[in-house]
Amino acid sequence: WLQLVLHEYFHSFQFKQDAVFEYLASTIQSNSDSLRIIYETNDDFRKKINSENKLLKLAIQTTDPDSQLNYIRQFIHDRENRRNQYSRELNRLIIQENFWETIEGTARYIEAYLPEKFNQISFDSESAAADSLFNNFAHYQSQTDIELSDTFIKRTEAGNSYFYATGFNLCRLLDKLKIDYKSIVFNNPEKSLYHLLCESLNKH
Repeated sequence: WLQLVLHEYFHSFQFKQDAVFEYLASTIQSNSDSLRIIYETNDDFRKKINSENKLLKLAIQTTDPDSQLNYIRQFIHDRENRRNQYSRELNRLIIQENFWETIEGTARYIEAYLPEKFNQISFDSESAAADSLFNNFAHYQSQTDIELSDTFIKRTEAGNSYFYATGFNLCRLLDKLKIDYKSIVFNNPEKSLYHLLCESLNKH
């Protein structure tokens, strides 16, 4: 449960950033329900999203730079085609998808990776008094082991709220590419994770 609490606390941090709050109010102006609905109800849209997410994961997993570049190019090509296809059916698809991927993807990133620090926290009586089920944080794994766990793998797979997974995988890919998105996206919310990935590709 602590990981889910961290996820929600991170949203508080995100929306306390003036640039993010102002962008949400002026540009986004709605929640992510329209993205969920089309994923749930449209088989073609869902298959395309799942294929895009698979390409992201392949780009993360490969150790070959040429293969990685090809996966990224294919991902961007497929994504742009899907967005063009559905831009009439789903108004403001691009803006909504970019924003909620960045918001939920970075929150899932915190949820997935911060627990590796938990086993460094010592047990104390105050924690035990606040939660009768609390023992210690020793069962939390190292980052390497976390990425091999079933729970972590499930977090990388797209579901109805697919932008959680695609956003999370974009974070992981940007990490691998050594692109400093963490200091950018909350000060400049119009620059999404996807935008930064496209920028990096243009440099090749």
